[in-house]
Amino acid sequence: MTDLILKRLLMIHVVIAVLSNALLAHGEAAEVAMSKVTIVVDGMMKSKSGAT
Repeated sequence: MTDLILKRLLMIHVVIAVLSNALLAHGEAAEVAMSKVTIVVDGMMKSKSGAT
């Protein structure tokens, strides 16, 4: 009985670890995309104002 509970807890732990890693990777990709958008928008604003 205890062995079955330990196996279930281990599987739950593995699933949570995999999901956490996936969310972390997705968050980092979103951060990179947002920084690219910020750079593009900043460049557009500077070119509009003639600051280039």
